[in-house]
Amino acid sequence: MNKPASAAALQEASRLASQGRLPQAAQLLRQHLQTQPGDALAWQMLGLTRLMAAQWPDATSALE
Repeated sequence: MNKPASAAALQEASRLASQGRLPQAAQLLRQHLQTQPGDALAWQMLGLTRLMAAQWPDATSALE
């Protein structure tokens, strides 16, 4: 995934999370991380999204 596409995916995930659509945001972030596993910001966003959804173990895994 190129940088503009990466930025667009992260922006869309942020928008979804801000709307309370946490499962959709997490799914988009997981898809992004399949192609960009080293993207620290995406991991942080996924962890925070999971925290917001009270998915404690999954949040911890994403933030480690």
